[in-house]
Amino acid sequence: MAVKRDDEDKVIVIPLEDRDPELEKRVRYWVDHTPDLPVNKIRHKRVKIPKFSDAWLKERWEVEEIKRCKYGHNGMSGKMYMWFNYGYIKNLTGGKIEPEFRVADDSWFTSLTEAEASQEWGLICVKRRRAGFSWKAALDALHSAMLHPHSSIGMNSKSERDSIHLFRKVMFLYDNLPDFLKAAIGSKSGMKVEFFVTDTDENGNKKRSGTESEMIVVPPTDSAYEGMMLSKWIADEAGKTVNLPQIWSYTEDCLMQEMRRVGVPVLFGTSGDIGKDGAGLLEMWENSEIYKLKKVFFGGWMGIAVDEFGNDRKEDAIRWIIYERERRKGLSAKSYNDFLQRYPLDDGEAFSQAGGEGLGDIGLINDQMARIRDERPLVKKGIFRLSHDEKVYFEPVQDGPVHIYIEPDPSLRDGYLGGNDPADHDDALPGASLLSTHIISKPIGTQPPQICMEYAERPQKLNNYYNQMILALRYYNNAPVLIERNRYRIVEYTESVGYKHLLAMTPQKITKMVTGRANSIGVHMNEITKEYMESLIDWYVDEYSEHIWSPTLLQQFIDYGTKNTDLVFSFGMALMLLKEHMGRNPKKSSDIDRGKFSRTLRRNADGSVSIVEKAINQQRRIGFINPSDFAAYTNR
Repeated sequence: MAVKRDDEDKVIVIPLEDRDPELEKRVRYWVDHTPDLPVNKIRHKRVKIPKFSDAWLKERWEVEEIKRCKYGHNGMSGKMYMWFNYGYIKNLTGGKIEPEFRVADDSWFTSLTEAEASQEWGLICVKRRRAGFSWKAALDALHSAMLHPHSSIGMNSKSERDSIHLFRKVMFLYDNLPDFLKAAIGSKSGMKVEFFVTDTDENGNKKRSGTESEMIVVPPTDSAYEGMMLSKWIADEAGKTVNLPQIWSYTEDCLMQEMRRVGVPVLFGTSGDIGKDGAGLLEMWENSEIYKLKKVFFGGWMGIAVDEFGNDRKEDAIRWIIYERERRKGLSAKSYNDFLQRYPLDDGEAFSQAGGEGLGDIGLINDQMARIRDERPLVKKGIFRLSHDEKVYFEPVQDGPVHIYIEPDPSLRDGYLGGNDPADHDDALPGASLLSTHIISKPIGTQPPQICMEYAERPQKLNNYYNQMILALRYYNNAPVLIERNRYRIVEYTESVGYKHLLAMTPQKITKMVTGRANSIGVHMNEITKEYMESLIDWYVDEYSEHIWSPTLLQQFIDYGTKNTDLVFSFGMALMLLKEHMGRNPKKSSDIDRGKFSRTLRRNADGSVSIVEKAINQQRRIGFINPSDFAAYTNR
């Protein structure tokens, strides 16, 4: 079968001899995990307007075509019929081009038709870039205004300039329609068009007839549609409209009739900058049911390679995307991610954003994020609590800040290690960075080091956080934790409750790299230490990305360098400690009696440090330094 290609999107079929087995696994994964569109078996041809010698036959044919444009024909929706048979797109190099029939486009127009019929819910679409949606939106607006009397259509794009271009597309499509399809324009001013015919009644008074619909294209200001009644609102480039939530709050009322929505909102776009422009689209996408919006994902493979019937050659398109990603891995994370957003294979990739250089192999990171979305691994969420007999237990809490991926093996004495990103001040302001802790397992035999627990939160009282951290370390067989030592609050607090012995000493690797004292607690996060941490994260992602089940941590690898990436630092701390302990096999609990003594550190008069055994009952003050604070926290 021949492959049709866009002028802008060139899909190359990868020859068999050039295919890589590992990349082919990714191709097969995405082919199996992306939706299939309906299969079309009709070879559609664009309507050619015949020449008529008989006026009655001509009128009859034109009336039939108008009905087909409104109600559909031969398996196509009415909007698709009008788009395919009578639409024209302005060519970038001059002239105009006819749209080809594509099942992906027909599915989109079908979704629009169903939304209009529901008079209850709208559409929110996340799409690949340069998929021609602005032209299709222009056709949809014309279709609704000209074939549905008394319609009021509001449209906007991401800026005033883009809104002007959108209006020009509407008028270009209108100007190139055959005369019999054009509804008469009674008024046109600025970016507003009214469709009506003026005549007179029997008393000589002027009156309007015809469709009496109107279409207005406006800049994306918050209150652009305030006071209007809209039968449809089309928001083009919604992922790059910074004030999308504000526009929605004003415009939703314009779609209502008393207590019921009768107008259809249609929002679509690529994700833009998730930290800024695309935040509104992401929020509405994730909460689409609340907004009464039906999700439509227009994937990167859609419409870029089709057979003669307009069906997507999905495997060829996905293979091209995967191999292009591999080829572009040498680019910066931002450049790579730009390509990822242009051709996303699922909605998570569409909303992935790299503003800086990032950490780790971004291809492996995004593959793992896709695997998490597909497999939905079991994660226990909750908090740690202390029983009356001083034992730590985990209590499940919906949306709890502690996430457990692997429960501890009680038979391992020193099988777990921790990393922490602390703070020094209570009463954090909104937007302050989180405190975070990771606990990872040591490798045992062929079992790799894995993330067992992740804890990220910013309570108003830091002691509440450090209580949870200590309980987590105890839960994982008194795991040591590496901290940033220039944060003294955590050292003071853990010492005050008798658990300073859980704070790990500076790894020898770092002591050798950085001039400093041996036998010190934690590490000082300077540029050298930071580069070392970054190299360890790169190593872990390369070797063990399939064992990272935290989507937040994976996204922070991508965002690293541009946003608060607190989890990256606690995970990096844990890896520094892991490298120090690699090669040491965890001991069984039978090797010692953990019920009587624990270890703590004491600095001698000469500055050296000695290990002192300390009775467990001296540590039982954990959580009771400030009883009211701790009780409020553990009983929430």
